[in-house]
Amino acid sequence: MPAALRRDLGLAEGDVLTVRVANGAIVLTPAVLTEVEAYTDERIREFEGAAKLSEEELSAARRAWRVTRQTT
Repeated sequence: MPAALRRDLGLAEGDVLTVRVANGAIVLTPAVLTEVEAYTDERIREFEGAAKLSEEELSAARRAWRVTRQTT
């Protein structure tokens, strides 16, 4: 995207945009990015130590934490 157009739109070089097609036009929209924490085994142990859950609730949480770690 040309610098003058970025300035006019309030965008900076390297900003992330989403792209979609609407009525035959390409529509660019600034994307909202959020950081995702990857859960290490050590971090999961911290969660377990701080959790005041029943054994059943803790087992469910462990499964969720592991899925989160594997998908990041």
